[in-house]
This record gives sequence, C-alpha cells and structure tokens, in this order.
Amino acid sequence: MWRLGLSKRSTKSSTVLRTLFREYYTRAELLLPPDFQLREFAFQLFGSSTYVRHKSFISESELRSYLVQHTPLHAYFSAARYLDPTRTSMEEKGRIGTDLVFDIDADHIPGCEEEAVTYYLCPECGAAYTEPVDKCQHCGAKPIKQVFIPEKCIQRAAHQALLLVDVIREDLGHKNMTITFSGHRGFHIHVMLPDDVAKMGSEARREILQYLLGEGVLLEDLVVTHVKRRRRIYVRPPPRIVEGGWRRRIAKYLASHLRVRDIALFVEGRPHTIDPSRLVAHAEAINKLIEEAVYAMRIYVDEKVLLDLSRLVRMPGSLNGKAGLLVKPLSPNELQDFVLDESLSPFAGLTLRVRARISIGPLEVLGEVVRLRRGELMKIDGARGVFLALKGLVEVVEVD
Repeated sequence: MWRLGLSKRSTKSSTVLRTLFREYYTRAELLLPPDFQLREFAFQLFGSSTYVRHKSFISESELRSYLVQHTPLHAYFSAARYLDPTRTSMEEKGRIGTDLVFDIDADHIPGCEEEAVTYYLCPECGAAYTEPVDKCQHCGAKPIKQVFIPEKCIQRAAHQALLLVDVIREDLGHKNMTITFSGHRGFHIHVMLPDDVAKMGSEARREILQYLLGEGVLLEDLVVTHVKRRRRIYVRPPPRIVEGGWRRRIAKYLASHLRVRDIALFVEGRPHTIDPSRLVAHAEAINKLIEEAVYAMRIYVDEKVLLDLSRLVRMPGSLNGKAGLLVKPLSPNELQDFVLDESLSPFAGLTLRVRARISIGPLEVLGEVVRLRRGELMKIDGARGVFLALKGLVEVVEVD
C-alpha cells in the first residue's frame, strides 16, 4: 500500500508515474545551496512510507545520478550544515549551524482550513464521504482522508510569503534567500545564514515567530491621538514607513489603503511634516485602518519548521510527490504574480488515458473543474492526470 494515495493502485499506473518522474530527473534544473556537500539529503521512494536518510553528495552530477537511478517521490536536504552529514545520529553529525526555513501552508492561514474540501475515500469500493467515517458503509474498508484546498487560499499563501520576504529583508536584514513554491499548497523561504548567526537556538527562532505574529504589538501605541492644551493641539501621528519594525509594516498597509492623498504621502515619508489638523480630521478612518493592519500584516508560518534545528527542506527543482508539481524557485515578482496552473507541472505537454477510481466532483484542479465517475476511462492532460493519480483518484492506463 502506498500511503500517499489509495491502496490497490495498479502496478502499471505506479510504473508509469515512476517512469515520468525518472524522465523528468534526467533534465531537471536543480537549485542547490553552494555548501550542499555539508548537508544531509533524504528521499522517500515510490511504494515506501519511510525515508532514506543520511545521504551526502560531492557533486551535482552524483546527486542527479541518484535521482535518476532511485527516482524518489520526494527529495530533501537539511537546513543544517554538518561536519559529517552521513552519520546516523545528530550528535555524531556535528551541527555547524542551521539556516532559517519558513513554511507557509495554505491550510494554516486563518479561514482557509474552513474553506478546504475534505473527502474520505474508500480504497476498496471507491465510495466517497464528506464526513469522517471509521469504515466504509458499503464494504467495511477504512477510508483515506484527502483534503483539497481552494486555489484562492494558495493565492493568500503567496501574499503571506510576499509579506514575509519583505520582513526578512527589511526587518531581519537578510538578503540571501531562496523562495520556492512547495509543489503542493504552500511556499518555502530558505534563508542561508553565516555560521555565527546559524548557531542560534530554537528560542531565538521562536522570537522571530512571535515577531511575525505581532505578539506584544499594542493597538493603543499605534493609533492617532490628540490633546488640546491652551491654544495648541498635540497630535501623535500614525506609523510611517521610515520608522521600521511593525510600525513600518503597518505604515505600508496604510499607504496602500488610505484614500486621503496628503496623509498617504506623509505616511510614506513624503513630505516630512503635515498639518496636525489634517490628522485630527481623519483620525477615525486612519485608526480603523491601523486596527485592520495589525491583523492583515500578521504572517502565519509553520512553527515546527522554523524551530527545528535539523529540519529537512524540499529540494528546489525536485517534484512534490503529493501533486507531481515542481518545487519551483520564484523571484519576488513571480511570487507576486503567482498562479496555480499546469505551467507548474513538467508533464503539462502530455496526454494521459486514465480510469477513475472514485466518483467525485466537481473538483478544482490547477484552474479547471474536474468530475470523475468510477470506472470511466477519460483522456486528460498530463499535469492534471498525474495530480489526480498521485491523490489516488485515478489510475494511469497509458501515456499518449
């Protein structure tokens, strides 16, 4: 049984998928850190629920040969650098330091978990349930849970990742980073740290987490207030971009949402001063936006990933075995314009004949709506066909 999909998958279907992955790795454009020789590599192979760990490679060609020969479902390297990454215990490996790794998953973003569509699929008879069941009502088998995240939530995750890139650069002061689409439903940001900084422990990393969430940020310290003494009005202005930290982040939100041009320019730092009466006149609207900004600028990352000093990172340029999509490196501009579609699959130019294993739908798959009827043969493009096959919803009959 392949734990990422349904049981009783046809041997031919699994063979076709593995062959497609192997052919991809013969030409894959891998993006490795310059010190990859100091990192542990790990792989999950087709048909296995365990990982092959403690691997090390001295060259990209050696790594590529391994990928082609063994054809993993998932490929990773460590966020940590080690004196000897091939040793089996962390103590013997000799950790030099650990990079910062941020994982933004769409189902961790507030509101998206509720919008996810969850099915419980019977691996024996193909029944599909929308509510949890311990066993299939038709055949008694144990259903397998599959969660489908709306693509609008992937867009929200991309926006969160863009906010995070800004914080890493402007507030944390790190420029050396790799941004990737995870190949499924989220984004990874790998910040490569110098050895002295990379020695920071989990508690220091927790402080970064707390900063991203705005813990300790008080609304009353941010809003516009004023007092009148004798004939003068004393005004506390709103946050401005030149101030840095959370005030800078809130100011960016204000600048993009304020409809009063002179105040928006003041928040941006142009000009340096403004008539205090203008701030007083619009204080209510400004303060409402500040309150919105405190929530809108929070960044939700996977806590375990950030704090784990021996975490594994998906290899950029590899394939995510949950969906068959590229772990794709992105520039900030590409992240801003990100669209989840077939261009993220190396199999987009293929046509597959597949047989539905489940009656289910409608499902949104890479921007198109798909409906399946158990036992039905259909032709489908390679990107969506591989996606559905890896989810256990169809079996691949042949590649046209």
